[in-house]
Amino acid sequence: MSTIKSSAEDLTLNADGSGNDIKFQSDGVEKASISSAGLLTSTTIDATALTGNLPAISGASLTALNATALTGNLPAIDGSSLTTLDATALTGNLPAISGSSLTGLVALTADQSWSGSQRGTPSTVTDGTLDLDTANNFQYTPAGADVFEFTNEEAGQSGFVKLINPSGHAISLGSEVKKGESWDVSTAGTYLVSYYCDGTNVYVSASEALS
Repeated sequence: MSTIKSSAEDLTLNADGSGNDIKFQSDGVEKASISSAGLLTSTTIDATALTGNLPAISGASLTALNATALTGNLPAIDGSSLTTLDATALTGNLPAISGSSLTGLVALTADQSWSGSQRGTPSTVTDGTLDLDTANNFQYTPAGADVFEFTNEEAGQSGFVKLINPSGHAISLGSEVKKGESWDVSTAGTYLVSYYCDGTNVYVSASEALS
């Protein structure tokens, strides 16, 4: 038998029997329920009434989320707790979000100290035209006489090129590439080339042949 009872301090709602839920209705319409497992389900939740820390939320569980149905101010959200969030499931217009409420995200305009390794995957090429939109670091093995040059130059980009010239192919330079007097990568060997781009020209320096 389901019961409602109170003691000196507590009000107890008991849905008697295994698997029975506690249901809350208004004018005969269910508005919320508590399952036998303790799960609270509600048709409407006011974000302004939420306090404390939300548990980690998997974005994979958020489907057909209509941003226009969100009202009030959302509590501060730790970006590290949002996983596998599918942006295609967001519809409507998101409310204005203050960046000061988002934690666990990296500000691109602020100084950062990294505790983990940061790596750039090298791009492997056999053509001497290095596209700086694809990578910072390259491994370049010419198949014959070639022109060593760059495309999509952006000021401030730099990196390294492992240049493997197996047969002593003649390597000339594009007009934007600036070198020193000691530059020589046309002799057979493996070279480490460093470069820096100022947005117009690319300045290069090569090691001697490495073994």
